[in-house]
Amino acid sequence: MIAFIEGVVRSSRAESVVVETGGIGFEIFTPDPLAVPRGKTGLWHIYESIREDGWTLYGFTDELEYDVFMALIPVKGIGPRTALNILRKAGGARILEALEKEDVKALKALPGIGPKTASQMLLDMKGRLVHVSRSNGSQSVPAGSPAWLETVSALENFGYRQADIDSLAPELADSPKAAPELIREALRLLAKRKGV
Repeated sequence: MIAFIEGVVRSSRAESVVVETGGIGFEIFTPDPLAVPRGKTGLWHIYESIREDGWTLYGFTDELEYDVFMALIPVKGIGPRTALNILRKAGGARILEALEKEDVKALKALPGIGPKTASQMLLDMKGRLVHVSRSNGSQSVPAGSPAWLETVSALENFGYRQADIDSLAPELADSPKAAPELIREALRLLAKRKGV
């Protein structure tokens, strides 16, 4: 599981960038392929989409957009491609604003979104995005170490609620442990809290 990729942009395409790190070039689909100029180093927060027909990386240089993307993809009728197109057109801050104002009209104007999906977005996303701070575009919990970012991604993939994950941050976010060990520790703490 990949939490982020940091590397040098080798080429930009219409919807993606090719980033070299460790001698390997990764194609990352992103809302703004020109955010990091060719030849410069950047960091992308990654969502991996692994399906029978392929493996696709979606990346975001902006943590707010990553958070909004992660809240969009579980909504019925929205997949990673649609979520990426939505962010490409509107950006994370405008989507948050539409959700806060319960502006169905603004949500319906997004690509691939009809009235039913717009209403579903309001129902599903409002609670998921309470941890996002609009003032600085980051989570209310400090980002922490790269191992912590990978742990958060793993816990989200396991289906844990954001509130449960955030409650672990004070204890684990700055831990010097490697990601596999940190994931085990997080799972142990979550099981203990649930009385397992």
